[in-house]
Amino acid sequence: MGKQHPLDHHDQFERRIENYIVGRSAIALVTPVEVAEGRRRTLEILRDVFRKKGNSIREVMGRCRNLSEQQILKLRTFLEEVKKSALQPQTVEPRRRTKAVAR
Repeated sequence: MGKQHPLDHHDQFERRIENYIVGRSAIALVTPVEVAEGRRRTLEILRDVFRKKGNSIREVMGRCRNLSEQQILKLRTFLEEVKKSALQPQTVEPRRRTKAVAR
């Protein structure tokens, strides 16, 4: 079981950590590209994980939301996809040329 950080001044630490998952194979979005891609896809991913439509994270998740094992695995898969897509070279679509119109 984890220990409370000295700067964490919340009381009832033992009760609070019951709802946290601590694992060995962390997936962290750390590079600026990974973070940007994660931000871009957050709402889409959470809608899929929670099977709920909403226009904001709060509408999709609310507060005090629990995850099932299946949802955790799905979220991990999405995070791995975000990391992989951040490694892909970013392609920029070529600009369309328009004909100049003489007036």
